[in-house]
Amino acid sequence: MKHLRILFLLLSCVLVAACAKGPAEEALKEAEATVETLGEDVEKYAGEGLAELRESLSEARAKFDEGDYAVVVETSQGIPAKVEEVKKAAEAKK
Repeated sequence: MKHLRILFLLLSCVLVAACAKGPAEEALKEAEATVETLGEDVEKYAGEGLAELRESLSEARAKFDEGDYAVVVETSQGIPAKVEEVKKAAEAKK
């Protein structure tokens, strides 16, 4: 009976992790697509900000590969706001 409980607990953990993977993957894809919409002007005038965005995406991808899906979702959700900041910085320097 004890082994059955342990097996059930392990299966529950696997199921929860598998369910979290989909939303994390989708959030990461959306964040990557948002960053890719930035044009050459942003790279020219706000290259540092763009580099920071790409670093954030790289870190989120690493966390995804590690299975830390909650961090991926949290990080990915913050990307659109950062993209807007970088766009505004590029426009201001233009």
